[in-house]
Amino acid sequence: MTKITYAQQKLQELIKKRGLRKWCQSTGLNHSHLFNVANGTQAVTFKLIAAAAPFIGPIDWLYYIDEKKPYEATCIPAFACTKPSFFIEKNKGNYKSFAKLFNISEITSYNIFIRLKQLPPPQLIRKMSEYTQTNPNLFFTPYDIDESHSIHEGDIVSFCSKKFLVLKVIEDSAICCAVSDQQSNISIQIFDETYFLWPQTLSTLETKTLGFIQKIDDLIYKEVVNTIVSYFK
Repeated sequence: MTKITYAQQKLQELIKKRGLRKWCQSTGLNHSHLFNVANGTQAVTFKLIAAAAPFIGPIDWLYYIDEKKPYEATCIPAFACTKPSFFIEKNKGNYKSFAKLFNISEITSYNIFIRLKQLPPPQLIRKMSEYTQTNPNLFFTPYDIDESHSIHEGDIVSFCSKKFLVLKVIEDSAICCAVSDQQSNISIQIFDETYFLWPQTLSTLETKTLGFIQKIDDLIYKEVVNTIVSYFK
């Protein structure tokens, strides 16, 4: 039996309900292309994932339905493939080492990371995301993110439908703690989870977000707990 991705499963469900054409009309996506992709007769491309990003989270194109996704699927704005993405810009200095790591030619890697003349195929995106522990959304996020996305210590931000308290901002990352604000009062409940997040990919409370997330180790966690206690004194 042919394996299908989470995205293909969604498309196949629409086909079964005879709703794919109507869905494509409402989203502006190409019906015949998606129909063929759903049935496995046409390959998924970077451009398709980028165009469908507001409706199907990029990660859903990369993982099969019998696999656990490392990140929650989140829909993001459509990405203009002519611009450098956050991931590409951040890793362009690694194009030579990435060529060796992922068994691609150095010229191919150069065209992807430096010249922006080639777009990485889905399987390469998955391999790079897993190796760098990066959310695949960053392949479809423009590097020149609006400055309004900058965050500061003490901010409450949203990421993957969760809310976080920003404890500390360190260059390109931030130490955050998952929180829950109760509707009945002003108090904030602290969850037993602490994370590193990219400030550039966070946004203000109640806004859809995307980005890199990695659970930090126990040693740093103990330090963060002390910070939390101090913060609420």
